[in-house]
Amino acid sequence: MAGLDFTDFHHLDAKGITAVVRYTGAVIPEADVRRAIDELRQ
Repeated sequence: MAGLDFTDFHHLDAKGITAVVRYTGAVIPEADVRRAIDELRQ
């Protein structure tokens, strides 16, 4: 994905979400994104 540096560990969650949205064209509701990130950090 152009412009996304996955070798840099900063903001990997945001980069992953951005990659999915760019690839699929889907819109992910903010509440779903926040819930998924909270689950990953538990």
